[in-house]
Amino acid sequence: MTYLLTLQLHRRVIKCWVFVRYVLIIHTLSCLMGTVANADILLPGHKPVSHVLVFQESELFKQHRLVAAPIQGLGGWIEIQPGQAFDFSGKYGTRIYYVPREVEIEDFDQAVFDQWPHVPPPVHEVASLPLSSPVSKVVTQLAFTGMLDGRPVLDVVSGQRLNRLGEPVSYGGMLLLLVGVFFAGIVVTWIAACRIRELRSSSENLSDPEVSS
Repeated sequence: MTYLLTLQLHRRVIKCWVFVRYVLIIHTLSCLMGTVANADILLPGHKPVSHVLVFQESELFKQHRLVAAPIQGLGGWIEIQPGQAFDFSGKYGTRIYYVPREVEIEDFDQAVFDQWPHVPPPVHEVASLPLSSPVSKVVTQLAFTGMLDGRPVLDVVSGQRLNRLGEPVSYGGMLLLLVGVFFAGIVVTWIAACRIRELRSSSENLSDPEVSS
């Protein structure tokens, strides 16, 4: 009876460690990648995150004019200034428009905006992250590198994740913890497996008449 209870206990320990290991792996990956989803729809256990874009300084801004505006929703637009962050939306389909400098924009008119060359931002919006993630804001830096076939060419330069204090978040500690838990799980599983083999061997020896005698 004691043998069976001990065997069941060790098996449960192994299963628990395997479960915890997979949970930690999934959680870490979700924290690193984020959730690309509609900002208005939060997955259970997630929180909204602000994701903004910032363009690097470039001489091209002296020659060309870029405007950000959505293709869905209530409209609204903003003229892009290098070094100044602006919001964008994956849900409402923000586009970067090349607008001639001589054009005066008063109100957002989708039909008028559609006449101008435009491209989507070269990055997906991070709309939410797990509640346990320290990240509150994502900043992606872009570069305006030129024009191709009349359309602006945009490249991603870098990305940064900030906490609620505006400080950069490093996942080095989280990855080290994940690796430590992973190897600890292997060790515990190995010890439990060895213990199970010992218990089985002892049980077989006790049930063997020749060994008992």
